[in-house]
Amino acid sequence: MSKKIDKEFVTLWSERLTHMLVLGFLGVIFSLPVFTVGASMSAMHKAMMLYVVQEDKKIFRNYFSAFKTYFKQSTLIWIINLVLILVLSFDLLFYGESSSWIQILGTTIVTISLMVIVYEMTMSFVIVPAELTQGVKQTIIISLHFGLKCPYYALMMLILHLVIPGLLILFMVPILVFVPGILSYLSWQFLPKAFEYYQKKCL
Repeated sequence: MSKKIDKEFVTLWSERLTHMLVLGFLGVIFSLPVFTVGASMSAMHKAMMLYVVQEDKKIFRNYFSAFKTYFKQSTLIWIINLVLILVLSFDLLFYGESSSWIQILGTTIVTISLMVIVYEMTMSFVIVPAELTQGVKQTIIISLHFGLKCPYYALMMLILHLVIPGLLILFMVPILVFVPGILSYLSWQFLPKAFEYYQKKCL
């Protein structure tokens, strides 16, 4: 009996790990043209959501179907956020050149703004495939609103997508290509509950 349970456990987690690694790889490979990052991340999250929530294992078909469906909306969101990140990063370099209180204050404000943008972008690529909104503007607004109304879940998303990649960059660079799939899987363990709570409370 124990051996049967162990075999089922190994089989189950082998399948899950395969899905995480394959979707993570697809997400990275189809992000390489840079302008496709938004569509690729949204497609990855859609395929992962279907796998986790509905046990739909057709990951390739789901990924490419979602890539096509969400390409325009996700690409616009990505471009808007990329421009903001580049502008704020330039500001951060400017403020970092001095140690006066004005520069320190500016650095703090810009750093916080960057964290907000990274969070909003991360949530947008999840909200698009979850189909909670329609349109770029509404998606960005809902992403920020979700953070205000569901701070616990928002913090979990921020920690997942900032801390874990940061640690891997320091210690395990070779597996970074698979990280998006792992983060997506972990995110969708609590996102269905989070979105259900948010919809009941706010929508």
